[in-house]
Amino acid sequence: MHLHKIFYALLTSSDKAYLASSRVKASYDKKRNAAKQSSEEERIEKQIDNDSKKSNSTKSSYKSRYKSVSLDDFIGNPERYEGKNIKTSGTVSYIQRESDNNTMDYVVLNNSDDSAATVTEIEVEDMHDNHITEGDNITVEGGGLTQTVKLHGKTLKSDIIVDSVIVN
Repeated sequence: MHLHKIFYALLTSSDKAYLASSRVKASYDKKRNAAKQSSEEERIEKQIDNDSKKSNSTKSSYKSRYKSVSLDDFIGNPERYEGKNIKTSGTVSYIQRESDNNTMDYVVLNNSDDSAATVTEIEVEDMHDNHITEGDNITVEGGGLTQTVKLHGKTLKSDIIVDSVIVN
């Protein structure tokens, strides 16, 4: 016979009742603590969800500061968008990596019928993270500029300093 069984056999009936009630209480306490922990975990999950929703609404309001414009409109009227935050899409027709600037690439975006193009300045890290190559259709958000970039000895009429880029 095991020692704990011998010990239990020596207990009085009131001791056994007390022990049983202690076990019930311990079991109850364990379940109550588990419920509290579960409740606390649920509260934390709800807080994370709420924080995430707030973060997403903040991102949405941040993104909304970019005015959607067609690439044709931007190329045809770059002065209208000088210094303004814009969002536009086009097809990558050329990528020029500057040997003296290892943080920024020049990316030429063409409109849908290849009749007009503009240059964008995209950080090299964003280029690699998004695997941008010639032929990709991309959407950029950034600041519109005029006559700030020289490419192959010519000052370009329009330019976009890109804040974010998405491959479509």
